[in-house]
Amino acid sequence: MEKKKPDFNKIMLITTYVYLVIPILLFFILWVKWFFAVLFTAFIGYGLFRLCKAEGFSYKVTFDKSTLKIFLISLGVIIVWVYLSGIGGFVYQNSDHYVRNEIFDILVDNEWPVVQSVEIEGVLTDRGLIYYIAFWLPAAIVGKIFGLGAGYFFQALWAVIGIFLFYYLICVYLKRVSVAPLIIFIFFSGLDVLGTYAFAPTTQFLDRSSHMEWWSGFFQFSSFTTQLFWVFNQAMPLWIFIMLILLQENNRQIVFLMGLAVLYGPFPFVGLIPICLVAMFSRKYEHENGYKGWIKVFIKDTFTIENVLCGGAIGITSYLYFKGNSSAQVMGTSTQNVDVKGYFFMYSLFILFEAGVYFIATAKNSARDKYYYTSLVSLLLIPLFKIGSGGDFCMRTSIPALVVLYLIVVKSLLDYKSKGDKIRFYALLALLLIGAATPFHEINRTVSETKNKYFNTGTISIDKIDENSVMTGVNFSGDIEDNFFYNWIAK
Repeated sequence: MEKKKPDFNKIMLITTYVYLVIPILLFFILWVKWFFAVLFTAFIGYGLFRLCKAEGFSYKVTFDKSTLKIFLISLGVIIVWVYLSGIGGFVYQNSDHYVRNEIFDILVDNEWPVVQSVEIEGVLTDRGLIYYIAFWLPAAIVGKIFGLGAGYFFQALWAVIGIFLFYYLICVYLKRVSVAPLIIFIFFSGLDVLGTYAFAPTTQFLDRSSHMEWWSGFFQFSSFTTQLFWVFNQAMPLWIFIMLILLQENNRQIVFLMGLAVLYGPFPFVGLIPICLVAMFSRKYEHENGYKGWIKVFIKDTFTIENVLCGGAIGITSYLYFKGNSSAQVMGTSTQNVDVKGYFFMYSLFILFEAGVYFIATAKNSARDKYYYTSLVSLLLIPLFKIGSGGDFCMRTSIPALVVLYLIVVKSLLDYKSKGDKIRFYALLALLLIGAATPFHEINRTVSETKNKYFNTGTISIDKIDENSVMTGVNFSGDIEDNFFYNWIAK
């Protein structure tokens, strides 16, 4: 009897689902009361079981020597990219890492859930850690068992695994295995270099330490390299969720996936909602009786146990956890207290340079692509809103739409090449090369500052802010006195 070969695609898909579920499972087992822990473990376990039992995607990657070679090369590229990002503290880290390092240390050194009594304006207050902590939870467990250094190393390993799984999903989506889409993803960006050249002083334009993506003053769509180098805990897991939502061929587990995504980052989750809705409501079901028949099949396909019970419970509870974050109470529009004429001028240039040029360059090839219009509308509207004290809503909520735009650009590039449309192919390639200045600038800063730090101090240290700043900071914690999650659900 011939031995059955392992199904490579099924293994990769199950690994992806397990990878995303582990941090959520850790949160609900170790952060909440025991009876809620048992309940949510059952919800997550059942949802994961249904995901793993479901049919895989229609395209199957052929696993042979050629594919293995490409995967190994891509893995090497990913390792270098993660190494240069600062995750794990092997090289220079951008300033956003300082608070993330301290949050990780707090997770390793304290019991869960993290609650501390801190003094705010002379009053002793109980504050809970309320942040996008899901990415760190597996590494925090490693840190608790084997020490802080092992925990930091595992952060980098966990990131490498996640990005490789994301790359695999890109190959499935594009129906081809190639290193090129990964390279394009790493260097994909808006035309920040043009905006910076036009508006920033010459010295700033040439300064490695500057951040080119703030050229507009009001808004920012972060390149994927910027996301990894600054806000990896929010961005990287959501890249995977975006691909899974796009690749789902029915609605049976799609809401469950959305529920899992909340704890990784509420802002990227918000940006994922329109993409998910378009995916759900554009299914072409085989049915009779016209529109009524479609609704009947849609209800059966969507209102499953894993969606309604599992996804709903996980998503709502995650929302209740984040609701206590102090900065989440600040909401409005980015047009408040600004000159409308100047605002419109900068908004128009921002949209054109950061995304518009790509939508124009891919319009012919994507006119019938529903996600083309979903991404376009999302990126037009997101900069107009503001939640929190800074520009995080624009930067993070745009992540899903930017991934969709990247996929549209890559597909168009491949189609233009296959059809012999040289003008559009080279025009799009030229835009990508101009945009690549931003990721290159980010990478160059890491290389330059790592060298400077080593020669000036003799060591590459992991810098942090102080613990009190995290536990009193509006972006990272919240008062638990009237907090529903901490009063009723948390341990």
